[in-house]
Amino acid sequence: MENTEKITLIREIGEVIYGERWQSALARDLGISDRTVRHWIRGVNSPRPGVYVDLSRIALEAAADLDDQAKNTIERSKALDGLADRCRIAGGW
Repeated sequence: MENTEKITLIREIGEVIYGERWQSALARDLGISDRTVRHWIRGVNSPRPGVYVDLSRIALEAAADLDDQAKNTIERSKALDGLADRCRIAGGW
């Protein structure tokens, strides 16, 4: 993978997981300084190879968290539908 593709990959992971202000959050989760992340993005230096293993882990953990949130949202939605039905019954609708 070319260096520009690696920079794009790091940027995309950061933005998808952390949003607009992703560099500091990603640096925190990698246990490095945000300055180091900024240097990667500007091409000043390159991440050590092990960083991509860490990025993969972070991405998988974020995906699992989103899956859990989605399941919880579906369960809550179903519960609210049931409660709304009960309100209609209670109100004689």
